[in-house]
Amino acid sequence: MIKKLKKLKVTTKLILINLAMYIIFGVLVYPLIPYLLNYPPNSIDNEFQTTVVGMQYTEQFIMLFILGVVLLSAILYFSFRKLNHIEEYKQGKSEQDKKNLLKVRDIAANGIYRLIPTTVLCIAIGVGLILTLASTEFMLTVKLTVILCIWGALSNLLLYVFTAKIFHKILNDSYYYIDPDQDSIKRLGLKNKMRIQNLSAVLIILFILTFFGYSRIQYERGEFLKEKELRELNSIILEEKDLDHLIETSQDSYFIMTKDGEVLNENCEVSKFAIEYILHFPEMNRVYTQYASSIEGVYQLVDYHGQECYFVKIYNIMPNFYTLYFVIFDAVLLLIYYIITGVFIRNINNELAIVTDRMNVIGDRTDEIGTKIAITSNDEFSDLVRAYNKVQKNTENYVKEINEKQDIIVKQGQLVSIGELAGGVAHDINTPISAIKTGITMLNQADNLTPEQKVILERMDSCSTKIINIVNSMRNQIRNLGSDHVVDFKISDVINDVKVITYHEVTKSKAELRIKIEDDLVIQGDPTKLGQVLTNMVVNAAQAYTKQEGGKIEITVMKAPNHFAMIKVTDFAGGIPEEVRPYIFKNILTTKGTSGTGLGLYLAYSVIKGNFHGDITYETKTGVGTTFYITIPRA
Repeated sequence: MIKKLKKLKVTTKLILINLAMYIIFGVLVYPLIPYLLNYPPNSIDNEFQTTVVGMQYTEQFIMLFILGVVLLSAILYFSFRKLNHIEEYKQGKSEQDKKNLLKVRDIAANGIYRLIPTTVLCIAIGVGLILTLASTEFMLTVKLTVILCIWGALSNLLLYVFTAKIFHKILNDSYYYIDPDQDSIKRLGLKNKMRIQNLSAVLIILFILTFFGYSRIQYERGEFLKEKELRELNSIILEEKDLDHLIETSQDSYFIMTKDGEVLNENCEVSKFAIEYILHFPEMNRVYTQYASSIEGVYQLVDYHGQECYFVKIYNIMPNFYTLYFVIFDAVLLLIYYIITGVFIRNINNELAIVTDRMNVIGDRTDEIGTKIAITSNDEFSDLVRAYNKVQKNTENYVKEINEKQDIIVKQGQLVSIGELAGGVAHDINTPISAIKTGITMLNQADNLTPEQKVILERMDSCSTKIINIVNSMRNQIRNLGSDHVVDFKISDVINDVKVITYHEVTKSKAELRIKIEDDLVIQGDPTKLGQVLTNMVVNAAQAYTKQEGGKIEITVMKAPNHFAMIKVTDFAGGIPEEVRPYIFKNILTTKGTSGTGLGLYLAYSVIKGNFHGDITYETKTGVGTTFYITIPRA
C-alpha cells in the first residue's frame, strides 16, 4: 500500500492529503455551523427548512462540501501540475526542459505560500456567487463564505505541514540538475514566510473566536429580550384597543397575521421565513426572520376584527454597535500581533544575519578564518553558532596543517630527485672501484712484490673495500626514497648503514658514535626512511660538537610498552636553545645558518608520524645535552 502511494503523482498525493483533512474538518464543522450562526431552534433537516429554503441543512452542507473539494482539488492541480513532470525535466536536455525545471523549483519552494490567498479568494468568489444566485440572505452568505474560507485556509496550512517533505525532496533532488547561478526561486524572506503562516493561523483563530463570542452574545441577548418583549407585548395588547392605529403610528415594527399565514397589517417587511416559522411552531411565541439573522420577534394571539390572529413584534437583538465593537477588537488584536511578531521576526533575522555576514566575510577574506562568533543564547540559534564556530576551528586547523605541509611536500619532491641522481652516482662510483679492486687482487698474485709494495697494495685494497661499503650504504639509504615501500626489517640493519654513512661527519667533529642494541627488534615500514631520520639526527648531534673537543653520540634500541620499539639518540652537546624548542617539529628551520637545510627534525617528525605511525619526542637540558625518543610499533 505504501509503495503504491509513493508511486502516485505529486498532485494526486496533495489532493488525497487535502481531501483527508477536508473530511476531518467537515466532521467537525458540520455540527458547529448551526451553533456558530445561531440557527433558530427546530429549523434544520425538517419540513420547515424544505419549505423556506428548498433543501435541508445536510443537503446544503454536502453540496458545499463537494463544491469545496472540487474547487480546492482544481486549485491544487493547476498550482502544482508541473511537479508531475519533474523526472522528464531532469532528464531532458533542451533549454525548455531547463526552464521548466527552474519553474518546478520555484513552485516547490513558494507554491504553498501562494496557495493560501488563492484558495481564500476562489472560495470567496465561488461560494459567494452560488449562495447569492440561490437567493440566500446577505448576512448568511457572508458568514457562510467566511467559514468556508477559514476551512480552506486551515486545510492549506495543515497541507503544508504534512507535505513539506515532498517539496523538500523535490528541491533537493533537482538541485543537482541545474546551474545554481541560474536558480530562479523567487526570494520570499523569512519575515514574509512567518507572517503568511502565522497571520493565516491567527486570522483563523480570531475569526473562530469572534464567531463563538458573537454567537453566544446573540443567544444570551435573544433569551433576555424575548422575555422583556413578551411582557411589553402583553401590556400593549391589554392597553391598546386599536391595533391598526398602533401599527400605523409606532416606531417599532409590528405585523398581524392570520393562522393561515395571511398578513393583514404591517409596518415592516415580513419575510416568508418568519411566516412559516410561526405556522410550523406556533407554541414558541418567538419568531425568526432568517437563518443567521439578528432580527427576531415575539407574538401573541389576539382578537383582530373578530378573528383570532397573531400579533407580532419584530426587533433587532444585535444593534450595529455590537458588530463595530467586535471589528475594533479584532483590529486591535491584529495590530498588537503584527507589532509583536514584527519585533520577534526582526530579532530572528538579526541572529541569522550575524552568521550570514561572518560567512560572507570568510568567503571574501581568508584572514578571517578561525574567527568565532559569541554565543548569546541557549536555543537553536546558539546551536547554529556553535556549529559555525566548530567549522571555523576545523577550517583553521586544516589551513594551518596545509601551510605546514606545503614546504615539506616541495622539499620531499626535491629529495626524490636527489635520490634518483645519487643512486646513479653511486652506481657510477661502484663500477670503477670494483675494477680497481679486481686489479689490486691480480697484483697481489705477482711473485716479485717487495714487502713495501705488498703493504701499499693491502692499504689500497682496504681503502677500496671501504669505498664500496660506503657506496653500498648510501645506495641502501637513497634507494626507494619517497616511495611507500613497506617491508619487515631489523632496526640494527638500518643503524649499521647509518654508522657507515655518518662516519666521516662524526670523525670530522671529533665525536664517537656508540651503538647499543638491547633487543634486535623488527619493525614494519620503509628502512630507507628510517635511515634518513637517524642519519639526520646523528649528523645534527655530530655538528653540535664542532666548537668543542668532541663527545659521545649514543644510539640505543630497546623494547617499549604496548608492543612498541624505542630508539634513543643521545648527545651531550649542550642542549637545544630555548627559543627554538617550540618549533623544531613544526617549522622548517635551522640554527646552522647557510650550512643547514632546516629539514632534519621536521622531516624526521613527518616520517615517523606518517610512514611508521609512531611518535617522536625529546628531552633537552641547557648546558648538558638532548635525547630524542622514537617509538614505532613492532612488526
